[in-house]
Amino acid sequence: MADSKDPQGYRSPFFLGKVGFVRYENEKGEKFDVYGVRKEPGYYEPDYVFKPVDESKEVKYRLRYVNEMMPDEVRLGKSEVKVLSAKTGEVIFNYTVFVYGQFEQSRTLLNAPSSVSCPTLLKGKEKSKLIFN
Repeated sequence: MADSKDPQGYRSPFFLGKVGFVRYENEKGEKFDVYGVRKEPGYYEPDYVFKPVDESKEVKYRLRYVNEMMPDEVRLGKSEVKVLSAKTGEVIFNYTVFVYGQFEQSRTLLNAPSSVSCPTLLKGKEKSKLIFN
C-alpha cells in the first residue's frame, strides 16, 4: 500500500522490485490496485495498469516516505523510505539518505540548491533482498 496521496505515489514501490501490485488511494479517496507491466528490455519504468481493488488480495506492506530536518541543525536533513507491516505497523525496512546543504539556499543567487546526499551503496536487487528474503 502506498502510504501517500501523491499523484505519482503508486510508482515508487515498483522500483524496489518483486512487487506484485500496489494498493493506491488517490487524493479523491478512490482506491485502485496498480500493476506494473514490464515493457521490452531496455525500458527503465513499466507501464502502469489501474484495476478495481481486489479484496481477495492481501496488502502485506505499507510504504511511507519521511522527509525532515535534523533537530538543532540548520542544513542537515534526512529522507527515509520505510516499509512497514500492514498488519502490525512494525518497521521492516528503513532506507535513509542524509542530505546536507553546503550553504544556505536562501542566500544564493536564484535560490540555487547546494544539497549533497549520502545514499547507501546497495543496488536495486540487493535492496529487495533485504525486504523479501
